[in-house]
Amino acid sequence: MNPNSLWSLRLGFSNQQAQKIEKMGISKFLQASFETEYENSIPDFLKDSPKSLADLRALRKKSIALTEDKKRNFLDRKR
Repeated sequence: MNPNSLWSLRLGFSNQQAQKIEKMGISKFLQASFETEYENSIPDFLKDSPKSLADLRALRKKSIALTEDKKRNFLDRKR
């Protein structure tokens, strides 16, 4: 098997990146992959979630004190 394909698979890439590894060399390929920009903003579905353990505990205490009907409404509003 092609050593570039093996390195590509070992590093978690597909065989498509094996051609890039062959052209660039493994060290330059890895450097380029580490320098890739990525989005680090919080997804929309996590924006209203508790940000700390203390926030989560406070939310749990608040939800425990509610009746069943209020719990359903409370959970539906959070989604």
